[in-house]
Amino acid sequence: MQTVALLLFILALILFWWGRRQKRASGLPSGRLVSLDFHDSHRPQAPLFSKRYLLTGRPDYLLQRGKEWIPVEVKTVSEFRQPYEAHIFQLLAYCLLVEETFGVQPRFGYLQYRSRSPADQRHYTYQIEYNQQMKARLLELLDQMHQVEQCGDVPRSHDEPARCRGCGYALICDQRL
Repeated sequence: MQTVALLLFILALILFWWGRRQKRASGLPSGRLVSLDFHDSHRPQAPLFSKRYLLTGRPDYLLQRGKEWIPVEVKTVSEFRQPYEAHIFQLLAYCLLVEETFGVQPRFGYLQYRSRSPADQRHYTYQIEYNQQMKARLLELLDQMHQVEQCGDVPRSHDEPARCRGCGYALICDQRL
């Protein structure tokens, strides 16, 4: 009986060590993983929604540290130099949704870039501040987007064929490249 207990204890230690190693390898910051929306076979949780800002979305991960909620957005890229402005604003929108949903303003969110190449397993994680100044910039951008949405016919804002190929409206767009 003691031998079985000892073997189970050793197995538990090995699994604990392996789990910590996997978490470190993922590059995710510390915190309790509350939600995840990664492209796998699991059914995703409901998105966060703000009626006040007419905004909905679901970060790739949602971490909890005490009373703090921290959104994490993961991007897979072929080449990386610095965080893209569009990705920063996407993360800020998740911070706003977290604030609206849980009633606590996050101080920051994480933006992580992972290499698309299987041979290159590097990742870069950035802590993006969410303060009153960043929130004001986000709200200004959301207001502009709502105004453009009211106009109806909006011209394409880029000359990048790859963006058109990845766009969810490509099949019905008369301006695609």
